[in-house]
Amino acid sequence: MKKKILITGCGGYLGSYLIPFLLKKNYLIQGYDIGFFKECNLFENKNLSDQINLKDAKDIKLEDLQNCDVVVHLAGISMIRLIN
Repeated sequence: MKKKILITGCGGYLGSYLIPFLLKKNYLIQGYDIGFFKECNLFENKNLSDQINLKDAKDIKLEDLQNCDVVVHLAGISMIRLIN
């Protein structure tokens, strides 16, 4: 049975590389991203629109986590570097 991974910040710098890597490893992906970089085409579009949700990580609810085996929290990583 395929493992399902929920990724916050999936459309940013790190998530854009992680998603294609995990898909090649045969994982199911459920991504959440606020959409800051949605027009930047950081990764090749693999018709993931049904797997990527434009939603802020702080608005994720318990039902969003149903059937997820792992959560990878990448939301806000690039902003941390700008602040320091």
